[in-house]
Amino acid sequence: MPALQVRDFPDDLYAQLKTLAAQNHRSIAQQTVACVENELARQRFHASAGGTAEDDIEVPPNVRAAAERARVVEPWAAALEVEPEEVIQARRERRRRVLEEASKITWKGPELTPDDIAEMIREDREGRTNHVIESVLRAESARGDVQ
Repeated sequence: MPALQVRDFPDDLYAQLKTLAAQNHRSIAQQTVACVENELARQRFHASAGGTAEDDIEVPPNVRAAAERARVVEPWAAALEVEPEEVIQARRERRRRVLEEASKITWKGPELTPDDIAEMIREDREGRTNHVIESVLRAESARGDVQ
């Protein structure tokens, strides 16, 4: 595999590369390769679309961060994919129906106060604790540790 040496690499650019590599859990060499791959892929994308890299769209920071966390090589390409309006409308309609059905669900049990809920939690915790203690005592008595 060929080696690449870059002379007079700007200190501030190196610091940014080092930070980005740490965020992506990569070595500086791995991050450099990833950055070059991204740029070359971006250039190919724009060339195939009949545009230039200068036509690049602005990707929101949260989209770029999510893409980088997912280790997407071409975060800008994913940002360009737009779902058809029919798919979006179908999702909205389904969500509306689900929320409508959920609003019809009513609680048929007794009205519980915060004190009732706290007591239920306390009883459950004590019951589990007692169960564990009883199991340990049974195990110890079976071994003959308890007299």
